Amino acid sequence: MRVFLDTNVLVAAFATRGFCEDVLRITLAEHELVVGETVLTELERILVHKLHVPVTQAKTVSTFLRSQADVIKPGMRASASLKLWQVLGGCLLKTFGQPDFNDGLASYAQSTGFLIQ
Repeated sequence: MRVFLDTNVLVAAFATRGFCEDVLRITLAEHELVVGETVLTELERILVHKLHVPVTQAKTVSTFLRSQADVIKPGMRASASLKLWQVLGGCLLKTFGQPDFNDGLASYAQSTGFLIQ
């Protein structure tokens, strides 16, 4: 299964021990990770500017994810269907400012060209 993890999940996976770290580990071991180029850029920025991680370490994280994931460039459509996981507690996906989570998720998926199954 192809799995998309947003910036919040990736930040939590690398900055703390816990649920998001487990999700990333399982995704890398058992599934195909998909990340957006903008997510990787945002991840580096947050690690450096908000969590004060040295630039070299932030780049190492980004390089590692690039080596393990299918990186979607801005404007690029996913070549195959992409299942977006919903996990209670908002760890995997944000509501994208929508009052109804599913409507927000559907709007986001449609805007990026991803197919939700």
